[in-house]
Amino acid sequence: MTEAEYWDLNDRSWFSTEAQEVVRYVRRLPSFGGVWIDQRHGGRLAVALTNADPEVIATIDAKLPTEPDLGWRLVIVPRTFQELKAAANRAWKVSQELDPTAKLWSVGLDSKNGRIRVMYDPDDVGRMRPRKDELEKELGVPVVITSGRVREV
Repeated sequence: MTEAEYWDLNDRSWFSTEAQEVVRYVRRLPSFGGVWIDQRHGGRLAVALTNADPEVIATIDAKLPTEPDLGWRLVIVPRTFQELKAAANRAWKVSQELDPTAKLWSVGLDSKNGRIRVMYDPDDVGRMRPRKDELEKELGVPVVITSGRVREV
């Protein structure tokens, strides 16, 4: 690691710690859609909201430190984090009702894109992909169906 990389990592780590006050604030908002450190955009704090409320933006600006100049960026998302979380929690039951033999391995939130990811056993993916529309209708959010892999020991 070069000295420049070390200081960049140090700055990002410091910024992540300092941004925790903003994270606590945005998680309480009814428009909260998610929050993450966006490494693809220079380590900025990405704040996902369902609308760009000027008061909220001003509050975030006031709470964030200005040094180092990592800043933050607003991402407008179609659904709140709570909506996605509720859909993810219901996915297990809905999947079971659609096909009791399909093995659902995991459900994940994709707050950036306003959808959930459901991972099925590779043998069951073929049966569940045609039922994607039913799954989305029941859950009320877009769904991405993926396949898990079994590792034999």
